[in-house]
Amino acid sequence: MNSKVIVVHNLKGGVAKTTTVIQMATALVKFHSKKVLVIDCDPQFNTTFTCGVDTNEIRTLWDIFEYYTGQEDAEEVTMDDIIVPTKDGFDLVPGDLELVGADDDYMGVSDNIKTLNKALRDMKKEYDYIIIDTPPSLSLMVKNAYFASPNSQIICPTTLDVYGYQGLDSLQKRLDHFAKKYRMTENHPDFKITGILRTIVESNTKNDQTYSEGIEYFANENNIYCFKEIIHKTTQVKRAQNEMQNLFDYKADSTAAMDYKYFVKELLDLEKKLDKDVR
Repeated sequence: MNSKVIVVHNLKGGVAKTTTVIQMATALVKFHSKKVLVIDCDPQFNTTFTCGVDTNEIRTLWDIFEYYTGQEDAEEVTMDDIIVPTKDGFDLVPGDLELVGADDDYMGVSDNIKTLNKALRDMKKEYDYIIIDTPPSLSLMVKNAYFASPNSQIICPTTLDVYGYQGLDSLQKRLDHFAKKYRMTENHPDFKITGILRTIVESNTKNDQTYSEGIEYFANENNIYCFKEIIHKTTQVKRAQNEMQNLFDYKADSTAAMDYKYFVKELLDLEKKLDKDVR
């Protein structure tokens, strides 16, 4: 699998993870002609819902887990079987509420953290990018997202407040713990936040200015890239969500749409730099 895998995660909810996933995927398709697959690992399945996909009559990521973990009644299924196209131009592996039971049913078997990795390696369709939406937890689904590829990037959206800062700090500590726990595991990822994206920002408030500086300091101390582009707080995001549209189709010249467009450009520039450093 040669796709670049991006995991969008934070332990805090309400930081625009799903919004970021949808706009990132759409921008990569619209402005950079990339082929993109989005995987909805969140039991709330907001990405799936926003894309207008009805999961009542189709198979979802849960069916992949049932089959790949060897459940007796599970029907044979591959990622190629459950991928659906979206109106936004990217493909989607839909999630559904059943994913909430993953921890109860499958957490006891250590190899189950690689279920998604196995399914992706069996996938025949090829993509430039695979972007994974995750719940605000350290559940089995999140660990599967981390193990999806040994080269996974973790993009962490965060709000500019004490809870957002705490979420970043807690996540980094847990990633450090995972790195020690799984360091002997074959093809384990780096377990490191690649970049921090500041979201729902009110630039003219002292609070946001203060926490923005604090997050920049945190990023610098932990050798994490902090995106210069920020996502401003606007009503356009909720309006687009209500219309079940991406921001670029809803209002391409809106502040939020332009914020995400430039963020994705910065992300691609960062990847070029990281690829160059590796070489």
